[in-house]
Amino acid sequence: MLFLYYSPAGSAEHVYSLDIPDEYEVCRETFDQLDEQLYDNVKALWNEFKIHDEEPWTNLTLSLQDDGKMKIDYDYSDLSDLNPVEKRKRWESKYLYGEK
Repeated sequence: MLFLYYSPAGSAEHVYSLDIPDEYEVCRETFDQLDEQLYDNVKALWNEFKIHDEEPWTNLTLSLQDDGKMKIDYDYSDLSDLNPVEKRKRWESKYLYGEK
């Protein structure tokens, strides 16, 4: 499961990636291919952690700023009791709305 959000330049609003094709007239097929590529890359990174005997994370948050700064947060919380909607809401609360 992969969630991607971004904030347009000059806005504090967060746009969910699945809204991009409709909001910006992006070809759905191209968007889906790129979304799948991103998912595959994140999955490959998770597998690298396992291959090198590192504890596999349950949640990765990558923040990119428009000035080029990047931050990665690996979370190891047990999320097995949450369904996909609950996982997304928990992540949104922590990273989009600043609730800890």
